[in-house]
Parts: sequence; structure tokens; C-alpha cells
Amino acid sequence: LGESLAGKTAISRMLLNPDAPEEEIFAIDPSLAKTQSRPTEPIQIGPLNVHPIYIDMVGTKYGEMLDEFLRRSWFGMRPRCAVLFVLAPTKGSAAASPDHEFIDIQYGVIKAQLEAALTSKVVRKPGSAILFLNKFDLFSELPPQDTKARKEKEEFLKLFARHIENIKNAAGTMPIRVIVGSAARNWGIHELRESIATSYRSKK
Repeated sequence: LGESLAGKTAISRMLLNPDAPEEEIFAIDPSLAKTQSRPTEPIQIGPLNVHPIYIDMVGTKYGEMLDEFLRRSWFGMRPRCAVLFVLAPTKGSAAASPDHEFIDIQYGVIKAQLEAALTSKVVRKPGSAILFLNKFDLFSELPPQDTKARKEKEEFLKLFARHIENIKNAAGTMPIRVIVGSAARNWGIHELRESIATSYRSKK
């Protein structure tokens, strides 16, 4: 889930192919329709081999997102799932400073898309929710796990403080994971894959 141009499709591509070159990621156009894909190799979590299915929703089609939640809630056996919401400081890939208008828009979007689903009495809750803060590479030359990038990471997290707090409050006891990364630089993608796979162990 997420607003258009936050980088959802690029992250979906990296989840399928973590070795995709940077120029390929920059050339990706926003998705125009819901896509469903499965990686060729499983994600290994301890003794388990997890074979996730990734569903990339169009950022502007809120109705289709609700339909996907309701489909899981009403029909047949539902596999365990994690909801991934992508946030970004800018629409583009070459910004020198945060786009606060875009960040504010995403606050409304996360309330409409994710908070509504998590607090609904009809929608079946996912095993966990993951907030991926994308495009960290626009504000740091170093990856977020590098201690030398600690100040940049702290400032980056502050941009989305109310987004994170809002979803943690809406989630209640459901696990919430916040990951800082970059689809273009393959930062945080391994952590994201593991978080998705681990959600299969969470209670429904």
C-alpha cells in the first residue's frame, strides 16, 4: 500500500530480484493495475522455507485495496499475510530536501488505507504491518544501518513520526515493523523480506 510515486512498484521488483541494477529501478513506471507475483526462491526462516506472494496495489485505487482486505476476510482459507505500506519523503528520485506537502498527503493516505483496515470490525487483520520508509539514499550516502548515518536516519524518521505513531495506535497488539531503506540502493530489502516471512508465524 501507499501513495502513488512513493516507490511501491520498485520495492516489489527488488523483493523479487534483489540484484536488479539501480538503473532498472529508476526506469520503473508506477503500476497501472494490481499485480501478483511470487519469487522463484523461498525465504528461509530457521527450518522454514516461506514462499510469499507479493501483491502490488495501485496507489490511487482505494476501492481495490479495500476489496483485497475484504476478499481475505470473507472467502475460504486465508494465508497469513503482512501489509506493507511504503512512505517516501519526495515523489522524485533526485530531491535535495523533503517535500513536506507530499509527506502530509501520505499522512492522509495512510489513515485512509491502513488505519481504516486495522480498525475495521469487518476486515480480517493481517499478521503484521510493515512501514518501509523509502528513498533514504536521497539524504544519505551511507546505508541506514551504518552508525555514521545515525543522525541522518534520526532526521529521516522524524519526517514520518506521526505516520508511525498513528499506525502503532491503530494496530493495538498487532506487530508493527518500521524499516528505513532505499529500493534504488537495495537498502533494507533483506530486512523487509525477513519481516514478511516472519509474519507467517504471527497469529491471524
